Amino acid sequence: MLDWFMNCQKFTEKCSQSMDNPTPWRHKVFMWLRCLICKDSRNFTQQLSIIRKAARMDELPPNEKSSDIHLSEESINQMKSILKREDTKSH
Repeated sequence: MLDWFMNCQKFTEKCSQSMDNPTPWRHKVFMWLRCLICKDSRNFTQQLSIIRKAARMDELPPNEKSSDIHLSEESINQMKSILKREDTKSH
């Protein structure tokens, strides 16, 4: 019944489905437990949450978009560095 609990691929599919469809409370508990014991699952669900928030912001009219997402100067510099490195690799 809960074959997705111990299988990473099935767990990620279940998490993705839970974003679009109602999830029974029992499954939510097992998803929470899985995230407690598995760092990769925890990271995936956090990334999925960020993507969902970004997608929702994109759906809002421009005057209702939130500007509460801020990156630190260090994060911005890291991203620039990675992009420059990737750009030089492709040329």
